[in-house]
Amino acid sequence: MSEIEAGRAVLRMTAVERAVYHVPSARLIEVAGEALVAGVDSPSLVELAGLGRAEGGAPELFDRAVAELELNPPVEDGEQRWALARWWAGRIADGSLDPLDGANRIWTWAASELGHPEELHPFVRAPARPTTGTKAGRGPPWTSSAATSAQPPRPSPAGRPDDHQGSRPAAS
Repeated sequence: MSEIEAGRAVLRMTAVERAVYHVPSARLIEVAGEALVAGVDSPSLVELAGLGRAEGGAPELFDRAVAELELNPPVEDGEQRWALARWWAGRIADGSLDPLDGANRIWTWAASELGHPEELHPFVRAPARPTTGTKAGRGPPWTSSAATSAQPPRPSPAGRPDDHQGSRPAAS
């Protein structure tokens, strides 16, 4: 994949993430700058990358840039969640996303919303590393045995899926 294709892919997937949950304006500005450095170009993308973090208008400029670049992200909720699951799984595989963070994202934002499809079980049923107290096949690997039947909480602001830095959520 060329740098331009990779930059377009990040913009497209950020548009999908934006459809599923809140992506902060600062992240939209950051993604625009990264895309420009990768060689992606559009008038709205340039304007978005030049915004200060405290300035308004980032979501609108981002949406305009996505339209100008004809990125065409999926619009149906199920398609969006499958696209995110594939994206995060690919990032886990290429090492750009921590496996535990990726499994958390797939569980929280895709598998749980899609009714826990069998295809996503390898990401949310098998621990990325040994976890004390978790019974095999009973919930995501980061839960304790007492919490295996409960759905995990949505990530806190520090561990949101839009963090993209590969950091692990803080331990409780």
